[in-house]
Amino acid sequence: MGARTQVQTVVTTVDPLSVHSRVEVLSGNTVQTYNTDTQEYEPDRALVPLVLMPYVEASDPDGLQDGRQALTAVEWYEGVPAGDFSNRITAGTDYDIGDGTATGFPKGALKVKKNVPADTPVQVFCVAKFTDARTQTTVRLEMSASLYTMVYESKSYTVRLDCPSSWKINPAAETTWQHTLTAQLYGGAEAVGEGNAAYWWEVMSDGDADWHAPTDEDEELWLACRDGDGVFTRTLTFDARMFKTARFRVRAAYYDGDRPQSAAEDGLRAETLVNVELPPSLKVDLLQVKGFRSAPDFSTPTGYKVLAYDNRGVMSDGQVDAMLRIEWKGRSAKAGSQDVFLGSGREVEFVPKDKGFDPSYPVGVWADVKFYDRHKAVTDGDGRLVTDGEGRIVIAPEYE
Repeated sequence: MGARTQVQTVVTTVDPLSVHSRVEVLSGNTVQTYNTDTQEYEPDRALVPLVLMPYVEASDPDGLQDGRQALTAVEWYEGVPAGDFSNRITAGTDYDIGDGTATGFPKGALKVKKNVPADTPVQVFCVAKFTDARTQTTVRLEMSASLYTMVYESKSYTVRLDCPSSWKINPAAETTWQHTLTAQLYGGAEAVGEGNAAYWWEVMSDGDADWHAPTDEDEELWLACRDGDGVFTRTLTFDARMFKTARFRVRAAYYDGDRPQSAAEDGLRAETLVNVELPPSLKVDLLQVKGFRSAPDFSTPTGYKVLAYDNRGVMSDGQVDAMLRIEWKGRSAKAGSQDVFLGSGREVEFVPKDKGFDPSYPVGVWADVKFYDRHKAVTDGDGRLVTDGEGRIVIAPEYE
């Protein structure tokens, strides 16, 4: 009589794509000028609209998929894409979406027909998708373009920040975590010198119900926006480890003589929204690195590691160590077996026999992975902040 061997799984390995993407300007200009004398925009988008189109180029080590990619889906948003899609752009008075029937306006392109006021710049986000031809999976990319207006020869004052109105920070790509916002008061097109410009900062971060001036604890823990005399400066530096979402607002005023003590309630202002989050495309896989052939008594050392990657590439070992908290577990196929803790960290090595596994039954191994969330101040049992030997507040990462 015949016999059948055990089933051996054939596993394929697909290297990550190298992807480059950007928002291309097909016609028009992302920057406008507003002339306060004629009260006209140049260019006036009612006459010369701006046309934007996502560009995606991909390549893989084997040369199976190279060059510009055909997009399977394109979505446009005004500001960072909201979870409920409430800020998704649709055709209307301000925008049109190309359907491929008009010359110079390809399918998926965005036509901007509105003029952007100087004090409210717009950050347009694009979500583009294409197919990885090797795996037939969908790759999702995000890119953005800033639309803003310069004021020409106006006597009115405006204040601006040197950043988009909303933007994202990928914690896996951070090295210093420190980011600085710079405000500038303008009189028309001319920057006002610091001797005649007063600034005030306000923040609203995770859990805050309303705007507030930075507290002493804020400045000790994650903000710097005052000089040695306690006066607000034109810059604010924040530590991106200390929040998931934060809004920063600057108020400004021109003065000649004594500096005003506070900003007018209806005075000049500018603000920005910052989101700190890992890429939504982040995934993890398990890779066996040791013990491919195990001894019959389960005495062969066995090793595994976690690989983490997104549509931009593979995380380095240092990024994995910082952004992920990993626990390794195993369970025998023997009836009644329980999960067995194998170790922690990016890699694990163990001898199955030493963990009590019965060599008569196969063993399943997996990693439970938590992703980086944010840092928080450490408190003691009484809820008081813990400080180090130099009196600085101690912070520690949290994972979810």
